[in-house]
Amino acid sequence: MRVNMPITDHEVFLPEGETIVSKTDLKGRITYVNQTFIDVSGFSSEEVMGKAHNIVRHPDMPPAAFEDLWNTLKAGRPWSGMVKNRCKDGSFYWVRAEASPVRENGAIVGYLSVRLKPSQDEVAAAEQLYQRMREGTAGVVISGGAVVRAGKVAALWRRVTRMSFKARLVGLIAFMSLLVAGAGLVSLSALSRTADGLQAVYEQRTLPISQIAEIRKRMSANRTAVGDAIIKPTPEEAKKANALIDQNIAEITRLWDQFSAQKFLPDEQKLVDAFGQARVRFVQEGLRPSMAALREGNIEKVNQIAAEQVRPLYEPMDVTIQNLMNLQVERAKATFEEANARFISTRNNVIAAIVIGILAAIGLGFMMIRSMIRSLGRATSIAESVSRGEIDINVTDSPADECGRVVDAMRVMMQSLKGFAAAQTEMLKLHEAGLISRRIAAHQFPGAFSRIAEQVNELVTAHISVKMKVVEVITRYAAGDLS
Repeated sequence: MRVNMPITDHEVFLPEGETIVSKTDLKGRITYVNQTFIDVSGFSSEEVMGKAHNIVRHPDMPPAAFEDLWNTLKAGRPWSGMVKNRCKDGSFYWVRAEASPVRENGAIVGYLSVRLKPSQDEVAAAEQLYQRMREGTAGVVISGGAVVRAGKVAALWRRVTRMSFKARLVGLIAFMSLLVAGAGLVSLSALSRTADGLQAVYEQRTLPISQIAEIRKRMSANRTAVGDAIIKPTPEEAKKANALIDQNIAEITRLWDQFSAQKFLPDEQKLVDAFGQARVRFVQEGLRPSMAALREGNIEKVNQIAAEQVRPLYEPMDVTIQNLMNLQVERAKATFEEANARFISTRNNVIAAIVIGILAAIGLGFMMIRSMIRSLGRATSIAESVSRGEIDINVTDSPADECGRVVDAMRVMMQSLKGFAAAQTEMLKLHEAGLISRRIAAHQFPGAFSRIAEQVNELVTAHISVKMKVVEVITRYAAGDLS
């Protein structure tokens, strides 16, 4: 940053009712200054034309202020803030600066700066603020000319609160879309988990229960087959019993192999092991000997084996498999209740999320509408002030939404009007000093302002021409020339 030295403690005050006006190109080089600029700064027109505008920058100004100024102007927006400038002799003067881009055919071609006399309260507040900023203890930054809180959280909040109406609407629609999509995904996930839970109930509990029931049914059929062979001691009945028992043993083995291949909890595994051991004994020590005796036709031996082996081995085995079945039923119930509870919890969470989302959307919508109304109200207030000719109102910051563009346009128009008024005041002041040849520099104003300035110049020229003609006539009369 350029450091202009030397400096003194002598303060120069901008005359009451006067305005400093200057223009620069896109690189900040001065292309126009009015007479008040020259009178207050102490520089001649030749010394500043074509030079960088920071020729009047005072070292007490924090670099962040000018960085914000140029960032704002390059973004196509007006800037307003307190500025301490340096005179040629080292003195200083305070101004309330209002700068804005100058556009031609929609493109920015330069920058206009209009500087007004601030109040003493504004100066005192700016001095304290800029001193803290130079010391790094301010805790604030300058954004768009406005003093705002520093920090990432504050910056994020500013970005959120300064979103355009379009961005807010898009954000609200995106939020609702994500809410609906999220609720749908969560619901599908809940249904999927519920289906998985029911699948687990079927595969891990219901199917094993049916297997156990079938095993128990065939075990009972084997015992009954031995009893029927004893009641009807014929070779045909014995053959029929042996075939049925062989078939049931094979099917029970197949079902048991499927069932026992699963992973069990410790208490289940204990019953599975107990039943497996009991079944082996029942088959080897009860059924197989009974079948051999039936094939031999030895009914007495069959009856003895049934009484001493089959019945004593069957009962504890049956109790064990019944306990195993009961445990499977309990676990199936617990698995189902767990899946159902998970579904209910997810359903409630989805409902709560939807309700919260709807409330949040209502809140965001209300805030957006309130912000829109405030922005529109501010833009309307400024427009009404301009329509009443009140161009001296101080607008330090504009909304960042679409209404902000209207406010920015109003600020630029007010700065142009102030510049135009300053040019007229300067011409009047010079004329009063006898410099009646001075005119408004019409080319320094854009569009209609330039044409109005030319018309004012033509009017002033015509008015002066009439006065000069009157003076000429009076002079001739005074000389005795009455022709």
